[in-house]
Amino acid sequence: MSQEQEQDRQFIRNFMAVLVALTVMGIGCGVLANIVAG
Repeated sequence: MSQEQEQDRQFIRNFMAVLVALTVMGIGCGVLANIVAG
């Protein structure tokens, strides 16, 4: 496997991790807003 492919895989993994973290944070904020509003 070439070095470039490995870097791409690592970038994708980081990108997915950030995406998941943002999604979890978004859901958490939504739940929190519902609790505060409710």
